[in-house]
Amino acid sequence: HLLRTVGDVGPGDVVLVVGAAGGLGIACTQVANVLGARVIAAVAGRDKAAAALAAGAEAALVYEPIDTFPERVRALSGASGATVLIDNVGDASLWEPLVASLDRGGRILSCGSHAGGRVPLDLNLFYRQQLRLLSTAGTSDEEFRDALALVGDGRVRPVVHRVYPLAEIRDAFRALLDRANVGKVVVRVE
Repeated sequence: HLLRTVGDVGPGDVVLVVGAAGGLGIACTQVANVLGARVIAAVAGRDKAAAALAAGAEAALVYEPIDTFPERVRALSGASGATVLIDNVGDASLWEPLVASLDRGGRILSCGSHAGGRVPLDLNLFYRQQLRLLSTAGTSDEEFRDALALVGDGRVRPVVHRVYPLAEIRDAFRALLDRANVGKVVVRVE
């Protein structure tokens, strides 16, 4: 819903996916590919870069050094930057360089705020660059069926970091808090 209906992602787009090795980031990478976009993954480390590339990103950039991030995105995009930024992290320390990585008229698709969700917002940049911030938390029944079909026909493959029994729920949360996971963390209730 967010990528296709709200964000109008498609061929010609260069999509920058933040947190691209997490469960949601991997799903966004795969769906953007299905929609015909090119994907640049933004990740916290080299091990996560490998996971993002395996999920279908054409390139993966480690955040550090963050001050060079916009230039690195522009070099990979072959243009003036990404046309779409998918942010499911909401990290204030990453926000400004990520937004600066967008081309004029870029779209920011917000689908989470795992790092707190309070970010600095430079309205002058939004005005000058004609940026758009879009978000949604819902979907239609038809879109849900379409998403299941993508999984059913193998075009989107969910990645599970590990399935934890309920008795190990603290370990599951620790994996998330330590950002040790690649893909979804699943807790099985028996």
